[in-house]
Order: sequence, then C-alpha cells, then structure tokens
Amino acid sequence: MKLSDIRLRQYCPFTSLTAGNLTPPLRRMPPTADALIRLPLTVMSAVLLFVFISLSAYASDQSINKNWRSIAIKGYDPVAYFTMRSAVEGKKQFEHTWQDARWRFVSQEHLDLFAADPALYAPQFGGYCAQGMKLGRKASIDPHAWLIVDGELFLNYSVDAPDAMASNPKPIIEEADLVWDRLKPLLKGR
Repeated sequence: MKLSDIRLRQYCPFTSLTAGNLTPPLRRMPPTADALIRLPLTVMSAVLLFVFISLSAYASDQSINKNWRSIAIKGYDPVAYFTMRSAVEGKKQFEHTWQDARWRFVSQEHLDLFAADPALYAPQFGGYCAQGMKLGRKASIDPHAWLIVDGELFLNYSVDAPDAMASNPKPIIEEADLVWDRLKPLLKGR
C-alpha cells in the first residue's frame, strides 16, 4: 500500500485501496443494546423538559384567576358588575391585558374605564372566591355569584355564597384579606 493510496482513502471513502474502483460505502452497524436503552430515555427527557417549560410558563403568575389562555374571571366583564349591575360575558374584540391576564369587556367604553383604573374595577383577591380565600383556598368562581361591598367587587364559587356573605360581609372580608396578604406573594413567584 502506498502513501498516496492512504491519502486518497482519507479524502474519498468510496475508493478501494487495492483496485482503485468505487465500492459501496461502509455498512452501518446495527445499534447496540445500550443505544436502544438510551433512546427512550432521551425521548422521555425531551418530553419532560417540554412539559416543565410549558407548565412553568403557564404558572408564572397565578395571582389573577385566569384560565390556560390567560383570560381573567372566565371572560366576564368586571366593569359590568358596577355599571350594569349584572354578570355579562365580555367580547373578544374588547380585550385588555393587565397583570399577565386578558380581561374582556362588553364595549370599548368599559375597556377604557378599566384601563384608566384597573384596581377600581378588578375583583378582590385576584378574582378568586372570597369565601374560599377566607378558608385559605384559591377556589374557582361562578361569575354570576358576585357581591359589591364598599365599592369593591367580590366573586364567589356559588350563587348561594353571596347571600351568606351579604348578611355579614365585614368579618369574612377581613379574614380573607389576611389570607390573601400571605398568599399573594407566593402566587406571584409561581
């Protein structure tokens, strides 16, 4: 074997060292058992990484009651509770982003009112159930279960809850405020 043959082999793997003819490329060896074991683990690791990243992005800030699409208080208009004295579902075309949540409104006028002073119209406890917050729970709500006390909107999990709360709201609100003050910083960090 000559040195020129070796150099030719380094640059052209299809060249035969003996005859100088083209030969088929080297055959790949089947994967070893070790490689077959590592493949599912690699795929599983990639899937878990994707799920972790997705969930961490979703759970970045849960201080506002919102769904997986970041729509606050189930898409209901928070301003309508004050102006229309009713639970009214907002429309997609009237949407405003505040505190990493998408708030929907029935009209541009309501959207403008909210944008000017969100804290005035946003429900207390991030839109979570007031009764549940008193118990230390981040409970879901029924948008039709609401109550305005001293100019503040409180949402509840059931249409029966506002009636129970309306008879004596101050102690419930005070207890829920204490829990919310401890819970809110924890929800912001998620």
